[in-house]
This record gives sequence, C-alpha cells and structure tokens, in this order.
Amino acid sequence: MLRLLSYIIVISLVLVVIPDSHSRSRKTARKESKVVTHEEYDKLLVHKAIEICRNVSSKHIDRSRRNAHRLLKVEKQADIPHLMYGMTLAAACSESGFNESAKGDHKFSKKRKPKAIGILQLWPWVKKYGVDRMNLESSASFWLRHIVRQKRIVRRRCKTRSEIKNWRQAWVTAIRAPKKTGRCNETPKHWRMFLKLQKFQKTLTVKTDKTAGSTHGHKTTN
Repeated sequence: MLRLLSYIIVISLVLVVIPDSHSRSRKTARKESKVVTHEEYDKLLVHKAIEICRNVSSKHIDRSRRNAHRLLKVEKQADIPHLMYGMTLAAACSESGFNESAKGDHKFSKKRKPKAIGILQLWPWVKKYGVDRMNLESSASFWLRHIVRQKRIVRRRCKTRSEIKNWRQAWVTAIRAPKKTGRCNETPKHWRMFLKLQKFQKTLTVKTDKTAGSTHGHKTTN
C-alpha cells in the first residue's frame, strides 16, 4: 500500500514539473531575438512596414519598398536613435502609402489645389526652408530636423522625464498647427504603427564587433 502511494506521489510530481519547465523554456525562446546583419535588419524592418501598411497598393510594392529603404537611410544620416528608428516609415505609411509624388489636402484650398505634397505630405510653408516636397530625402530630412528641434521646447513645457514620451510630444507638436496650451497629452496618428514596428524590432539584434563603428540606432550584440 505504501509503495503504491509512493508511485502515485512521484507520478504526480512529474506531471506538475514537466509542463512547468516546458512552459519556461517556451517563454525563454520567445525572448531570444534573431541575430542579423545591418542589411538584414533594415530589409526585415522594411518588409514588416510594407506588410502592415494598409495604404500600400499591391501594384506599388516595389516602389514602396525602395522608398522605405531611402527613408531609413535618411534616419541614419540624421542619427536617429534606436528608440525611434523607423519613425519615418510609420509616418510615410499613414501620409502617402510610401508614394513620393502623393498630393493631398485638396479640401483646404479654395481652388481645390493640393496643399500637402510628397511622401510626408508637407504643406507649402516648408518651402521657405528650401525643402523640395517632391524629393523624398529633402522632405524626410526636414521633417526629422523639425521634430528634433521641438524636443527641447516640449520637454520644458510638458516637464517630460521619459525619453520616449519626449519624442512623442515633439513629434505631434511638429506635425500639427501651433496650439497655445501645447500638445503634451496628444499622440500623432502615426504612433500606433510606429509602436508595432518597435515591437517587431525587439525581436531582432544586429551582430557587430568593437570595430564596426556606428550602429545607427540598431540594437547590437557582441
């Protein structure tokens, strides 16, 4: 009788321990990121952006992919940190579906002429800064600089301590009309897609070494 009870206890313990350890191993596997090169990292990020962007026409996948890569190149040149890497992809998806020649906001013109031009749908006021709205690099470079300039202003106004929150507030302040009360509690319409891209990037890690130089915002491992 005692022997039978011992067997039952042992079997019960095995049934409890095995599923638990198996569950932990699965959780550990999910936390492990895929190690890729810089080039692979950008290709995977672009692929993800095009895949989840509802504004991209199936007829223009190749064009959209090329423009997305060009946007990431501009971000690298602007030294955008890993925390915000891919922000232009989220904006370009929402604004133009990655179309460099997009024209919109006709309703704001008495003659029904487009007010918003280009991949980021910039308005005419940016031309005084020498921006060519039909040129992707010119538009994206100005767009990023404009947001970066707002960071210090909104940090002081909104008393922001979180870096990601500071970027979000600067982003929404830069792309919307001036507001006396500020936009401390607002979020840009691109934010949801941006968070999806950030979540995807957490599954990737760039393999590099100490002599590799700048990582341009990529999460790295040695």
